[in-house]
Amino acid sequence: MKKSKKVINVALAAAVWVLSGAASAALQNLQFVGTVTGKDSQLTNIDIGDQFSVTLTIDDSVTDTNPSVGGGRFPGLVTAFVAVANAGNSGSWSPSGTPDLPVQTS
Repeated sequence: MKKSKKVINVALAAAVWVLSGAASAALQNLQFVGTVTGKDSQLTNIDIGDQFSVTLTIDDSVTDTNPSVGGGRFPGLVTAFVAVANAGNSGSWSPSGTPDLPVQTS
């Protein structure tokens, strides 16, 4: 069975805070705000112009466990993920549920 690939083009603006001179590792929040600029016609509950924001919390003490210089592996890097639809969207889709993130204990 052939899977249908649903595509959404999103223009992203990222606000990333860099703490210069930080002496110790900490949790960092990254926020992305995007506007849908194109989509697959099968996506009927998302409209062009809809806006979404995504906030990721990462643990910057996590180190790369992949020795390759062509890629990285950072288990436990993302500790939280929140996606929110703009209240003024004309599409009906709204992110819901909790992503399956591994639990990290100290």
